[in-house]
Amino acid sequence: MCGIIAVVRRHPTRETPTPVDLLELLADLHVPLQGVGVGDPDLAPSLGHIGDRLAQVDLLLRGVPGVRCLLTNPLLAPEIEARIARLGEEVTRIELLLDREGAGGRAGLLEATNAALVAVKDGQWAIVRDRLRTARAVADLAGHGAGEAAIEAMWSVQVALSALDRLEVRGRDSAGLHLLVRGHDLDLDAAGVAAMVAERAADPLFRTGSVRR
Repeated sequence: MCGIIAVVRRHPTRETPTPVDLLELLADLHVPLQGVGVGDPDLAPSLGHIGDRLAQVDLLLRGVPGVRCLLTNPLLAPEIEARIARLGEEVTRIELLLDREGAGGRAGLLEATNAALVAVKDGQWAIVRDRLRTARAVADLAGHGAGEAAIEAMWSVQVALSALDRLEVRGRDSAGLHLLVRGHDLDLDAAGVAAMVAERAADPLFRTGSVRR
């Protein structure tokens, strides 16, 4: 069994979100849930509103614009995590109440509340485990002080690596990555660049050549 993963990327046209945009959407999301019981008819609509907010944040943090926002604002990711953690405490409390009490015997209310709760948990997961994790991985690949082009390129690499990680184990033991770069404006005949290419091309860890023109 084998798998082929291709990432074809173009320069993003979507604007980079700002920390203000993101933090406003995440502001005090836990507050409407504090002290609310599972039989409260306002609980499902409140959860629905929170789920919508989380979905908007997830959308803004997708792709290169989202990664760019997180990498250029290093204090943003910890603040997002803190706000989602506060929300998570209330979500856990409501889950426990639902397990113990149901929704006062009202099946329709229970179903609506549970569906909204699942949407909230999906939003939390997507932001913390997908968007923030991807940004950290891109930062590790691109290195400190990476420029715009490096961030965009390493986002593509991370998408491929993440997809490889989801393959069956048999598909990962011989995995390789090919990166094609065009329009780079590098002078490949310049002494420093030529020396780097020659050094990488002779690297014994890459039997077919790690860099080729």
